[in-house]
Amino acid sequence: MSGSASARALRRLAASRTRWTPATPAIVVGVDRTGSLCSMADPLSRHHLLGSVRGYAKGEKQMSRASMERSITPPAFASQSRGTQIRAFLKSPGVIADPYRGPRQWPSIGSFFGGEGWRLLGKALLRPVQDVWTLGQCQSIKGFTRTAFRTEAQTLYREINRMIALNNHTALRHVCSEKALAEIKKEVKRREKGGWDKIEWKLIDFEENTPTVVQGRVVAPNENDRAVSFVQFTVVFKSKQQWHALDKKGRLVAGDPGETIDVEDAWVFEHGLKVPNPRWRLAARLSVPNPGTTVGGATLDPTIGTPMS
Repeated sequence: MSGSASARALRRLAASRTRWTPATPAIVVGVDRTGSLCSMADPLSRHHLLGSVRGYAKGEKQMSRASMERSITPPAFASQSRGTQIRAFLKSPGVIADPYRGPRQWPSIGSFFGGEGWRLLGKALLRPVQDVWTLGQCQSIKGFTRTAFRTEAQTLYREINRMIALNNHTALRHVCSEKALAEIKKEVKRREKGGWDKIEWKLIDFEENTPTVVQGRVVAPNENDRAVSFVQFTVVFKSKQQWHALDKKGRLVAGDPGETIDVEDAWVFEHGLKVPNPRWRLAARLSVPNPGTTVGGATLDPTIGTPMS
């Protein structure tokens, strides 16, 4: 083809105002400012889309809610969850219901003359009812039996004490509530200030009929939502143990490696009801000599979960 013929062909193409398109159409698409699909192969559409994205990233112009709804398809799980109430998953209620204070004394005869005896009698009669109610709620826990719980409580007692001696806070997070773990950490810091660098601890044996479950309670963090509740069992352990502490130079600073001592502990274990992946956790270590407080010295609210409080 001669040069003049080529020039004439180009002029006719321009005069026809026909837009040339590639033989293979582009398949990459995007969303423009109006929420419509546009081809990324189109220079004008691509420039329009990139400008919208850059402007949105810089905060110059926000897409309207209507545009977002047109251009964004919600995930399948979001569509399926519409109309379904979503609850936050709690690992612990953060409180101890009706903290155990040792064997309860029956009211004296003289207290009935002033009316106080009747109130104390009502509490004394309701506490066994709460114990039975708590035991009934545990039937919703998969695999729960009284024998299985006592066995698991023994295992947790042994393992938690061992992890405390090893100062293994990472492992303790899985078997302790946040408050129980925070108290253990404070206890470790006090020991470190006293020169304790290493603790050697050994459980010799449990006494017969240990552990003993002395109390059961149900506590709901939200009174308006009883579907999220926790059961709490107070368990008394009596055992024989050996322990001693060493400083950084290996010198004995506390305890006696050759002495076996009798130890009595009262621990509270809790378990969530109707929550995903629940497990028994240590909620508190109660002070046996000082009822109403924890081993770390924290005072427990006596009115939470107390019958006729």
